[in-house]
Amino acid sequence: MISNELIQSALISKANGDTVIVASPLVSGSVREFNFQGTDFSYPAVRLQIESQIDVADTNVHCPSQVDFSWYVFSEKASSLEANSIAGRLVSELRGLSFSQNNIKFVKIRVLENIPAIREDERTWRAQVRCQSVVHQD
Repeated sequence: MISNELIQSALISKANGDTVIVASPLVSGSVREFNFQGTDFSYPAVRLQIESQIDVADTNVHCPSQVDFSWYVFSEKASSLEANSIAGRLVSELRGLSFSQNNIKFVKIRVLENIPAIREDERTWRAQVRCQSVVHQD
C-alpha cells in the first residue's frame, strides 16, 4: 500500500493546481488536509480527508490500492450556494479523471456522492464530495 500522506499530498497538489477548482472565490493554496490547524484559515475553503485504503493487488507489482476520500467544502455565506457551487466544480473536474501527481497514479476517479451543503454551525455551510480511485506508485 501507499502511504496515506503521499496520496493526500498528491490530491491536494492536483486540486490546488487546477484553475477551475481554485477559481474565485477560492485561491490557490486554499485546498488543504481536513485537520489543518494553521492560523491563516479563511473561507471559502476545501479540505481533503482520506477515509480508507484497501489493497487490491494479487502481487506487489506497483502496489495497487483502492482509496476512498472526501472533499469538504466550507463557506460562511448567508446561503449554501457558494459551498454547493465549489463542490460542483470538484465533481466536474475530478469525475472520471486519471492522472499522475507526485509519483502517484490515480486511475479514473469515481464520484460516489455529491452531498449538498448543510449547516456545520451557526455561521458555516459544509458540502461533501465522496470519491474513490485505484492508486499505485509510478
